Amino acid sequence: MPERIPPEAIISIRGLTVEFRVARGILTAVDNVDLDVYRGEVLGLAGESGCGKSVLAHAILKLVDPNGYIKSGKILFRGKTDVLSLPQDELRRFRWKNAAVVFQGAQNALNPVMRTSEHFLDTFLSHDKETGKEEIFSKSSNLIEEMRLDSSRVLRMFPHEMSGGMKQRTISALSLLLDPEFLILDEPTSSLDVLTQKYILKLLRGIHEETGLTMLFITHDLATLAEIAERIAIMYLGNMVEIGHVDEVFYEPKHPYTQVLLKALPSIKGDIEDIRPLPGPVPDPINPPSGCRFHPRCPHAMPLCQETTPKLTRVEGRWLVACHLYGGEAK
Repeated sequence: MPERIPPEAIISIRGLTVEFRVARGILTAVDNVDLDVYRGEVLGLAGESGCGKSVLAHAILKLVDPNGYIKSGKILFRGKTDVLSLPQDELRRFRWKNAAVVFQGAQNALNPVMRTSEHFLDTFLSHDKETGKEEIFSKSSNLIEEMRLDSSRVLRMFPHEMSGGMKQRTISALSLLLDPEFLILDEPTSSLDVLTQKYILKLLRGIHEETGLTMLFITHDLATLAEIAERIAIMYLGNMVEIGHVDEVFYEPKHPYTQVLLKALPSIKGDIEDIRPLPGPVPDPINPPSGCRFHPRCPHAMPLCQETTPKLTRVEGRWLVACHLYGGEAK
């Protein structure tokens, strides 16, 4: 058999730690995380609210709130360029041109006193001043039409004249304006009604299948990831605890946190009595538990779990789990 060519990582995160200064001390939102996003895939990133998903995603673009800072780590683009080391002018070009993001609550990202056409024009010209306005508007119209919107109408509209679903699709079109190689979608459907959520997911799947655009899709809704993602990464309290193919994680979850997370999901086949809430409260992120941060809530906790932080272990192929039940460390 021919030797399989390993997938190319378009984004490689190594040892990333992001901290925030808060009134009670230092909050470590992302703690020594390693993660690869492979070219052409849709990687889902999931976990409870506050686990560090959005902080991790924004750090890829070197975006951190004023009270936060990236303490350590590297974020390699195409295995060569460390995004965190880029000077400001190169970092500005990297954003939107190489990697773009659709923020959580993106409907509020539009300037209320600017028409849609002005948003597209300003975004394009801030990175490319040589392209003519006619060409920019043509491309903008095509992208808006791909989102199943009437571009001749939408380009003239102010944000307050559009529904939530229209604004969400407009922002999605705007994120694709400069043909990025990598797109971050941070809870892109969280504030939409169920029908609009399904519609947006269908559009995103279509764009991925047609263009092969690499996506990082962030949500706390595992059911959503089952519809769009190829691999899933599970975070808990700033740590990466399991990374695997969507079928592996859904049908044979290894990490105890992933197992209880899936048991908390309603099923169209199972009885309502089978649903189990996650055990115990989420620990204080400013004073997290020692060792494995999940051990106070884990049904399989051992003395070792309280003493030593488990490292990602390769259990099969590219399936990684950070749990002492599996031992060792991923190579």
